[in-house]
Amino acid sequence: MDTKTQRKVKILLVMTAFFSIQLIIIGLINYPWISYYDENEVEDLRDDMLDFANSHQNPDSDLFIEPLIDSNYRAIDSVNYSSSLLLSTN
Repeated sequence: MDTKTQRKVKILLVMTAFFSIQLIIIGLINYPWISYYDENEVEDLRDDMLDFANSHQNPDSDLFIEPLIDSNYRAIDSVNYSSSLLLSTN
């Protein structure tokens, strides 16, 4: 092979490697990695959800439905977004 052909082959290999690496990275980022929770974590989350649902029940109907806008705002505003449970990404 002459030098022009070798240069074209090298450029083609570099470009192929560049795009292949990008596709591999995109695949790794978008792959849904499975994570399992311990029984204790599940129990804690279940208890927290039940406490939240019970504390935000409508007193008239005992349902988790708030008919008034003020009540809905109170329910949304009372969520602690700085909780460590919300920040964990396990």
